[in-house]
Amino acid sequence: MARAERIMQENEEERREQISKLVWIGITVVGTVLMGFFMLRNEMHALISENEPASPPAAASAPATPGQPAPPAPPQAGQ
Repeated sequence: MARAERIMQENEEERREQISKLVWIGITVVGTVLMGFFMLRNEMHALISENEPASPPAAASAPATPGQPAPPAPPQAGQ
C-alpha cells in the first residue's frame, strides 16, 4: 500500500511540474506576441509619420471657432 501511495505522490509531483512548465511557456508566448504587436504598431506609426507633411496647413491644425473669421490661407509655394 505504501508503494502505491509513493507512486501516486510522484505522479502528482510530475503533473504539477508539467503544469508549471506549461504556465511559464504560456506566459512567454503571450509576452512575445504582445511585444511583437507593440513593435509592429510603433513601426507602422513611424512609417505613417514619415509620409506626412512636416507641418499641417493652418486651417487644418485647429478646429473652427464659431463667430471668428477664418484664418488667412497659407502662402502658395513658389511665392
